[in-house]
Amino acid sequence: MKDVKEAVERFVPFRLAADVAFGSARIAGVKVIESGDLFNSLDIASSHLAQSKLIGGPSAIFTLFNGIEIGLGDLDAPSAPVQALIAAMSLESMNGSAVLDRAVMIDPNLGLTIRAAGEDIVARAVECWQTSVQAGVIDEVEVATSPKLYGSKLRLTSLIVGAAASVLPEGAPILDAMSGTGIASRKLASRFNVSANDANPYAAILTNMQQSLPLDLPALIDRLKEAAQNNLTQLIQSAPEVFAREAEFLHSEATDAARLEYTRFCNEVSVFSQEPPAANEPFRLVVGRYANHYFGLAQAAEIDSIRAAIDSLRNVTEAEREVCLAALLVAATVCTTGPHFAQPRQALSLRGFKEILERRSRSVLWEFELALRRLQNRSGQARPFRRITNLDWLDAVEQFDRDIRGSRPAAVYFDPPYSKLQYSRYYHVLNVLIAYDYPSVSGKGRYPPLAQRFSSRFEFNAGSAKREFERAFEACRSRDLHVLVSYSDTGFIPITDLAELLKNAFADVVVLSEPIRHHSQGVTLGDSQGKVNEFVLVARP
Repeated sequence: MKDVKEAVERFVPFRLAADVAFGSARIAGVKVIESGDLFNSLDIASSHLAQSKLIGGPSAIFTLFNGIEIGLGDLDAPSAPVQALIAAMSLESMNGSAVLDRAVMIDPNLGLTIRAAGEDIVARAVECWQTSVQAGVIDEVEVATSPKLYGSKLRLTSLIVGAAASVLPEGAPILDAMSGTGIASRKLASRFNVSANDANPYAAILTNMQQSLPLDLPALIDRLKEAAQNNLTQLIQSAPEVFAREAEFLHSEATDAARLEYTRFCNEVSVFSQEPPAANEPFRLVVGRYANHYFGLAQAAEIDSIRAAIDSLRNVTEAEREVCLAALLVAATVCTTGPHFAQPRQALSLRGFKEILERRSRSVLWEFELALRRLQNRSGQARPFRRITNLDWLDAVEQFDRDIRGSRPAAVYFDPPYSKLQYSRYYHVLNVLIAYDYPSVSGKGRYPPLAQRFSSRFEFNAGSAKREFERAFEACRSRDLHVLVSYSDTGFIPITDLAELLKNAFADVVVLSEPIRHHSQGVTLGDSQGKVNEFVLVARP
């Protein structure tokens, strides 16, 4: 029974209000129907089970305080959309009509049913459920064109969109204030009118690319190839013996002796200046800073050459230029030696050496062209983004409020850093590729000076983060805006404390959660299986 109880608890969102302690206050009761208990005499059970083909049990029926009942025949169902459905239905009024005699099926595959007063509530339940479930479907093109960066919400779109759908009607304005790769913005746009923002230039560009863009791709690729090849040829001709030596390593047998020799090669070879080139010299930022660190030498030369080709384009729109930059960012993340840009990966074992050789054998030019084609093939959005900005979050909130001109309800979604880690360590290379301003770099991570790297007040320490959250919540409360916040149980502010901060500013707070497996980034995270509980907190004015 304990296992069943724990399985049921996964589907219960938590609520915090001015007069309610932290707990499942929107659930009046839960009835668990064990396997073999199919002839339970309670009408509440038979009403739901009669609609479900999943009668092998165990099943559960959630009764909300407003009288709505939600039945679930499969306790292995994904938890996020069920929590969003319960949260949404708990806000419905049951006044007026009689309770339906029978439960209505929402999803036959999961035995998901609802019994409520009025067909309009049932229709709202179906809409909320479908919105959340569909948001969790990520197609291959979306995966391939959304870089796997630290903090990406690629696997949490059902939870995020479901949380928004629990409190906002279709078409409501919502600001994704820290959009990152833009995948959450893209999924939110399936239902809402989305504005997106990120203080990092690379993120604003990736978010903009979540929209489908018309391009004359064959002509654009031909122009880029010619200019890129010219820059690449000049780089190779300036140090042909070094490029040839790298090629030998990449295409020879990987042995321990080769690993040691390659390590010496990477540590000793530094043939390109970090100084900006003269007007007649090839682009060389990446070969001078990141070659044999985050990329192979040939890969670094290809990245510089693509960047030279982009800058050589004439008579192109800003959208065409940005889609080229976005494709370059995607190609760089596919080809980088390790999982992130915090520190270069070292060939400390034969297995690691083989993996480094495999990654550095990839052609950035090929991945760039592939990314361009995939970006063009993205499916269109039901609603184009209202606006995409590259601002501090407070400036973005103010701009959003002006844009929507008093339209309510509306919401702001925050996805801030969770810990004291300097997040810029994980993406600093991407911002350098956009700015291409030849910064000085130092340390193992080849970082630009801290003053040139974006720093969020949500990171570094809990006190600073709490004060920044309070500013954010007050900025939204004073403008009568709903708030949604992504956070994790590995964050340095406990979820109960974060919920209390929201409670101090808003009338009602609901917390939805979902366990996911994170990349460890070199440290132990979550439980023994490496799972982390991700939360979305939802606050209503």
